[in-house]
Amino acid sequence: MSIASACLPAGSSKMPGASPAARPLAVSGGHIISGLVGLGALFLARQGLPFDPRWLIAPGVGLAVLLMASGRALHPPAAANPAIALVVPTEPISFAIALFAGAVLLAGLTFLIDLVDKRVKVGGG
Repeated sequence: MSIASACLPAGSSKMPGASPAARPLAVSGGHIISGLVGLGALFLARQGLPFDPRWLIAPGVGLAVLLMASGRALHPPAAANPAIALVVPTEPISFAIALFAGAVLLAGLTFLIDLVDKRVKVGGG
């Protein structure tokens, strides 16, 4: 996950006219959906395919975008997760841990910032 993905749910989701891609659900959900597609592509790539596994990148990204859009969790930077899973040499468990830890951290950070923001407004600060 990028620094931009970390900033989006905390700040820009409160701005008037903010993009739906900045909603916390779109950021965390988009990364989880796209990451699961990436894990599936990584699993397929390890099955001894008769072609270069990098050919799975485009269908993986396309499927990730389709699933994110149908789940109303479209977050364009998250669409890169299947490509990352196939290009970066990693074990599936390492990829899954990083993916879910990042999504949980983003959701937790957003919740914490919202909580602090509400307390500051209520306290008159």
